[in-house]
This record gives sequence, C-alpha cells and structure tokens, in this order.
Amino acid sequence: MTVDHENRYPKKFEIHRLEALGDDPYYGLDEARERFADGRLLTVLPGGDATPWSMSVAANTFPFADTHRFSLTWYTPRRTPLRQVTWETLGDALVCRDSIDVFYPDGDPGGRVPFAHVITVEQTFAVDGVRQVTLSSPLGDETTVEIVDAEDAALRVPVPGFGDWAAVVAASVPTDEERFGIDTLDTSRAFLDRCIAQGRPADPGVAWRVPFDDRGTFEAATAILDGRALGQGVVVLDRGPVRIIPLAAQGGDGAAQGRDPGEDRRRIARFAGRIRGAFEHHHGAQIPVDLTLRGSDTLAAYATSLRAAGAVSAVWWGIGSAGVVLVTTGDAHTGDLALALHVVPLSWVSDRRAHSTGERTTLTWSIGDLSR
Repeated sequence: MTVDHENRYPKKFEIHRLEALGDDPYYGLDEARERFADGRLLTVLPGGDATPWSMSVAANTFPFADTHRFSLTWYTPRRTPLRQVTWETLGDALVCRDSIDVFYPDGDPGGRVPFAHVITVEQTFAVDGVRQVTLSSPLGDETTVEIVDAEDAALRVPVPGFGDWAAVVAASVPTDEERFGIDTLDTSRAFLDRCIAQGRPADPGVAWRVPFDDRGTFEAATAILDGRALGQGVVVLDRGPVRIIPLAAQGGDGAAQGRDPGEDRRRIARFAGRIRGAFEHHHGAQIPVDLTLRGSDTLAAYATSLRAAGAVSAVWWGIGSAGVVLVTTGDAHTGDLALALHVVPLSWVSDRRAHSTGERTTLTWSIGDLSR
C-alpha cells in the first residue's frame, strides 16, 4: 500500500464497503500527483485501516469547468454517511458550495440508504452571502429558507496543493448533533434553526422563492392535478386554462442589494435541476417545448405565449390529461429571471393531442402578483 504520510489514493473505490478494489489498489505518489495536476478524478482516503472520510477531487467536470471540485463524505464506524460537503475553487480560494447533514430516525442503518428515507439538512452557499437551507424528511416535511448576510470566513480555505488536504478536511467535519434515533426529529429541526440564525431572512421584494424545494414542488403539482388542498406556501395564479405555480423570481436590480446576478442564475438553475429530477423519477424523461413554433394550433399558440412571457427554456411531462411544464423566463442581469410550473391541457404540449386552433394566453407574472 502506498501512502502520502497520512493519505491513500485508491484506483477504484467501492463506496458501500468503503474499500479500495483490485490486486494493486493504490496509486503511487507520482501518479496520484499527476492525476491531480491533470484534473483527472482522484479519490483520497486517510491513512490506517479505518475510513472516517473519503474525498473525490476532479476538474473540468460540468458544470464546474475550469475549476477543481472537492467532495468529502464523513462516515460512522459502520460506514453510514453523516455529512457530505462540496467545495469548488474560485480564484485562489476553495469555497464551500454545498453541505448535506444526514439524520436517521430509525437508527444507524450500517451503510448508505436513499436520502428520501432519512432526514437531511442541506445548505447551499453563494459568494454573495446568500445561503439556502432545506430540511427534508421522509414524513413529507420540507422547509426551505433563504438567508442573506451569511458569509462565513470558515467556508473558504486556501486552494490546496497535492497532499495538503488537512485544511479542507478540517473545515468539513460534522458537528456533534445526535444523528440516530427518534430524537433526530427534534435535533435536525434545531440544527436547521441554528443554520438559519446565521443570517437574516432575504427581502422577498428583492428575490423570492417558495418555502420548499423539489419534493414540495412535486407535491404542489400533484395536488392541483388530483384536486386536493394545496400545502402551505403554494401560490397558484389562474390564467384561464393555465394554472401557474411561481417558484422563484428576481425582484429587479438585486445587485443594488448585494446579490450577484450570476449566483442568482446558479440558484435558480440548481432549483430547476432538482425539480426535473423529481419529475423524471416519477414520470420519465423531460420533453422540451419547441419555443420556435409559429402557427395557429395549440402547440404554436402556447409557444407564442411563452415567448411573449420571456421564456428561455421549457420542458414538460404528461400526467393524465394534463401537461406539467417547468418554465424559466427572463435574464439574471436584467433582474427578471424567474422559475415556474405551468399546469396546462395536454393538447398544448403533446403532438399527439394537439388541436388545429389554439388561443394565446398571458403567462407573465412578477413578485408583485404574489401578494394580490
């Protein structure tokens, strides 16, 4: 086994057993150093027989082009993940972008289980001091809070050279909350509250988003389709045959309030990606809406309405007799970037269900519409 003082570099790493695989399982130092310099995937383990953490390092990986990304996971002695932390290079600093703390109400499972079966508190960090904190529970609870003025010097460390992993590892250590058993219903909520207390609530007039994440978004759409009562925080705008569920929006010149347009774009794109994942899990692959269509049928009429609303992307899923469409509109630098779900007749998006004559519909909305 080849080690770099305290570290090992496995060629193949089995994430469930936390074991290096193969007859010659570890890279030598020169080869590991070369992989790091070239931006090829490199796994780092601590020395010794135990594996309290593992770290993967990669570069030029979408959407992290031209950066190094460091992803650390901490484990119990029974190989159960406690915390996952993702760092990204930004100039001469390594910036924490995301952390997921895991709580297990049913006790230590002795390994990995789907996050949908446990409680997670996820934090996403941005360089403009905005932080989003989300608690998700298998009981169906989901809470998302956006706070500002949350920049923390501990969330930046110098970009490490090869083998100098100590600072990023130390900055990623899990806190001491109880992680196992029925008490985690309370300890996870207390951990969420402490995270939120590190900043102040975002001004909803500057930037707004729903108080839930992908699970709550999927549940809101399903409730509309099933005719059930909507959950707390769901806003629905009725536009004739269209029901719009606003999800996130800029409220104008956020830069004047210290927000970075690029980070706003990243936040909304990340939210959209999680929603796509939730719908694809239940209803299959997304289908893009052709925003260039022109004509008089229902497909073209909806595409024309989307263009008039400033849509830059739209994808849909067919659910029963309806189409559920995830729509991004506007531009982050203009200050009108927004994300919403549309629940529309299936004939508006499906070639097989299209009608020869369609009507245009007003699909524009803003933060101001949400309080009316």
